[in-house]
Amino acid sequence: MLHIFTKKNIQQYINFRKGERKLGESVITINPEKSIQKALKESPAKYVIIGISEDIGVQMNGGNAGTHTAFTAALKAFLNIQDNQFLSGESIVILGYLEYAKAQKDFNPSNREEGDVIVRQIDTDVSELIQSIVAADKTPIIIGGGHNNAYGNCKGTSLAKNSPIHVINMDAHTDLRHLEERHSGNGFSYAMTEGYLEKYFIFGLHENYTPQYILDKMENSENIAYNTFEALEVRNTLDFSSELKRAENL
Repeated sequence: MLHIFTKKNIQQYINFRKGERKLGESVITINPEKSIQKALKESPAKYVIIGISEDIGVQMNGGNAGTHTAFTAALKAFLNIQDNQFLSGESIVILGYLEYAKAQKDFNPSNREEGDVIVRQIDTDVSELIQSIVAADKTPIIIGGGHNNAYGNCKGTSLAKNSPIHVINMDAHTDLRHLEERHSGNGFSYAMTEGYLEKYFIFGLHENYTPQYILDKMENSENIAYNTFEALEVRNTLDFSSELKRAENL
């Protein structure tokens, strides 16, 4: 379920201080009476922040619960940043968040079939929301949830642009695990298989977190490339700036 934020929702996170203006005092909200795409299209803001309150995808991948709280924690910090000449809240819409409280409460990680159904529903919700944001010519910023939501981000963007997209993922993990139940470790696998993602570069991959079958898969693909954190920052065998250009030109 999507909860759309009002100014009143945002004010509860702001630590007001006389003589200062915080981002939370100037960020934009939308008119809930209008469709999301229409309301965003009319907004002068460039960026749209949304939250996803779930960690079911993480638990399905054997990870620790907790990412469902990330959006609230982030807002408490972000909305109290100073609004000044370097960053204005008027360039940002705080749209709201997708909430899955009942599914979170009832979820049993050992029930793979149930988890798959829930994560696929989250996929649908995320992709539809991202499609509306991108179709309104805005840039979505997602906070919270598992990295399973990379799939909905890729799908929604691809559908809005009517074309497969290219992605640079700055991450310790590839999220290219097997096409099994949906979880936080196979979002990019599904996005590539289903044609939403064409070229994919993983920047700063951690060598000790990557299974050999995924390394083999990447080596045998013309559309996937990567570098590792160890090569960049430990062994210093790769130059950071040069690798940024390589990622952009894949």
